[in-house]
Amino acid sequence: MNTDVVISTRIRLARNFRNYNFPSMIRGSECEKEIVNSCLAVLSHFKGFSTYFMSQLSETEKLSLTERYLISKNLCASPNGAVALSSDELLSVMMNEEDHLREQCIVKGFDFEGALKRILYLDGVLAKNCPFAVKNNFYYTACPTNLGTGMRASLMVFLPALTKNNRIDDLAKLGYTESITIRGAFGEGSFAEGYYYQISNSITIGDVNAIIEKVKKFADKVVTEEKNLRNAEYLENPIKIKDKCLRALGTLTHAAILPYEEFCELISQVKLGIYWGIIGCNNSSAIDDLAISARHNTLLVNSYSLVGDSVDEIRAVFVKNALKKLETQEL
Repeated sequence: MNTDVVISTRIRLARNFRNYNFPSMIRGSECEKEIVNSCLAVLSHFKGFSTYFMSQLSETEKLSLTERYLISKNLCASPNGAVALSSDELLSVMMNEEDHLREQCIVKGFDFEGALKRILYLDGVLAKNCPFAVKNNFYYTACPTNLGTGMRASLMVFLPALTKNNRIDDLAKLGYTESITIRGAFGEGSFAEGYYYQISNSITIGDVNAIIEKVKKFADKVVTEEKNLRNAEYLENPIKIKDKCLRALGTLTHAAILPYEEFCELISQVKLGIYWGIIGCNNSSAIDDLAISARHNTLLVNSYSLVGDSVDEIRAVFVKNALKKLETQEL
């Protein structure tokens, strides 16, 4: 798994039921409950799925699920919305979002094959038991941009060098000509928090494998350019780079107050330090998990055992403990 640049792979499928209006037309009605019940009846045959109803979650709990990429902000506002999560949280099914169902699979690294295999199996079981609106493998969706396969194949990528060299806009323009979109970490309209971006297909009509191949080829170009720029930066002034990485690690392991914006910048530098062999870590991909766990709402949900008068104080303790467990230190 290449986690130096490509953090994770996600495949999402949009599906709707025949003989039901799209969610925006049946919001708050019994139809939504019927859709949830039908979906959950199928998922009950899978082991390990847990269901969460939006109406029963606090705002903090819902926002934590969005921070972990398990649900969308649209689902948070759905009165009869629900999500079913597999025990490993790699698979999720959102119900009554923009479409009746949004199935997704997220796996670590650059692994479209693994993600596609899991999501197609789940989709196949749901399709056999739910009356999907589909004709000749053409799925009908609430938004025209999802028509056809209903699939978004995306990669979460870490692009600090391309960002600092002002290459993102140029890549976005190139992507547009190849039916590829580059967006912030949370999709459309979001910004690149911590230098994380999403690369995904913008055209959903066609062959699933051909669409994925197009995303892969574009991502390969991005990965190559990102690594070349990183290596050039390091060779230009190794001692300056080393100093910057170790100062970032020192701050994270000794700070008493740690705002999230500062954390994002510092943990990015630590991640680069691991890439350059300046900093050791027993699980480098866990640094990306830490970047998610330290987000405001997720931290609040999971910080019951930590002490602090503010979220920034709690984050400082949480990050310090996490880096210690990961044996993050100068090499």
